[in-house]
Amino acid sequence: MDHLIKPESTMACRHKPGLEALALPSATLDAMKSFVVLADTQNLSEAVRILGLTRQTIRRHINLIEDIRGVVLFTLETGSYRLTEAGYAEFRAIRDIINQASSWMDGLAAKSPELQLCNHQGPNGAYFLSQQHKITDLLSKGPNLLKRVYKAWADSAGEIEAPAFFRVKRYVLIYREQFDNWLCVHVGEQSALANWLGPVWAKSVIGSLLDHDPVANPSDGYVMQAYREVMDSGNCRYDHAAVRLSRGPQGEMEAVNYHRLLLPCRFPDGAPALAVCTFRTNNIDLGLLGVAEFERMPDSFSMEDAS
Repeated sequence: MDHLIKPESTMACRHKPGLEALALPSATLDAMKSFVVLADTQNLSEAVRILGLTRQTIRRHINLIEDIRGVVLFTLETGSYRLTEAGYAEFRAIRDIINQASSWMDGLAAKSPELQLCNHQGPNGAYFLSQQHKITDLLSKGPNLLKRVYKAWADSAGEIEAPAFFRVKRYVLIYREQFDNWLCVHVGEQSALANWLGPVWAKSVIGSLLDHDPVANPSDGYVMQAYREVMDSGNCRYDHAAVRLSRGPQGEMEAVNYHRLLLPCRFPDGAPALAVCTFRTNNIDLGLLGVAEFERMPDSFSMEDAS
């Protein structure tokens, strides 16, 4: 009689490296892709067109994930598939899994699974490249401006109106979450964005959602994913990034390289807030992406002399 390897339970597999995959249904990844596309399009016919699958197959994929997770993912409203609260939570988790798998397929899996790497190539020469770094890297060799903002955050216990943090607010942007998007409520007059856009466009960012502001671009999904991670975990995040984008809707594409610090904060009423501080510099480390993948910006555009 043949000897078959059968995991007794998921817990049993966790103690045997490599055998965890035996607990996964064979169609799980395909089901995840169907789920993410349907959540993005909210339209079954459009998901059929994008995936090249039948309506029945996509429905079967959704049912599989619902059975695995024990939740209802969608409600059907006037022909549109709307995520339930549980479906929204699953969407964020599954989208992260697919992004990590895509990075692995591209040979860009980070040396540490906790430190995310992104290589997004957009249309018309646009790109978004980023490598997450440890907070200890910021404290040991990061820009003084970001270290100052980090210290103010720690001293204020994340309260954005506390005296310690108020003194550095002119360098940061502050966002309020609005269902998988981010509403800008503050642009510091000495922030990297205000300096780059100029006072007129910088003011127009206030009150706009992240994916509809003057510098909106196709890579905003990766930015929002990082924001979401910080708010879910309550941990700070430090990245090096290189992008090509335009200053406003009519601007030409140009290179912008920077360090970015994300900080989970609180408004005076206790509601969650997100503070973002950016420091422009060509001195960035993109890990496995190397230095050949991004364009240097003019040295005059750097903030190296900022105190």
